Amino acid sequence: MTAPEQRIEQVRQELASKGFYVEPTTAAIYAGFLEYLSGSAQSSVQLEQEINQTFILSLCGADIKAS
Repeated sequence: MTAPEQRIEQVRQELASKGFYVEPTTAAIYAGFLEYLSGSAQSSVQLEQEINQTFILSLCGADIKAS
């Protein structure tokens, strides 16, 4: 799974707005996950089923290097 650099930065800022201050390498995990969700769903019903599942993503780093 890959995510474009621009998307990773958008996701990093989105996470920061929610109080999760992470480094770009960690934001890449969430960006890749979002790419997976958007690419795996063949329909809006399937996407809703995917979203209603439980997923665990590792978010680490304090955004010190990316500041």
